[in-house]
Amino acid sequence: KTKPPARTKSKQELHNMHCTAVARSTALDAASPPIPRSSCGVSYSSFLGGVVVLGGEHSPRTPINSDVHLLVTSPEPAACWTVLATSGPAPPPRVAHTQVVDEQRNRLVVFGGRQ
Repeated sequence: KTKPPARTKSKQELHNMHCTAVARSTALDAASPPIPRSSCGVSYSSFLGGVVVLGGEHSPRTPINSDVHLLVTSPEPAACWTVLATSGPAPPPRVAHTQVVDEQRNRLVVFGGRQ
């Protein structure tokens, strides 16, 4: 009888990273977004004007990194990808986590997931 593959334990950690619209750093071409990924965190921010993407994996059980990407969706019509500069401790590369943008405190809150 074969054993199932070992599972990575889920960490119940809470991380806060402050994000600001003026702290955008590296602009990426809309035609070449961040590398494709699954199991990433995605949330919308009206303050930042787009969709915030963190973590994920492009091959099974291999987290990508802790970069915070923003797909700027407003103002129309030109959408573009940006890597956000953040402050505060970034979580280790993360897969299958939950995240939300706390617009009142200007931060991205990340919970759980696995490394």
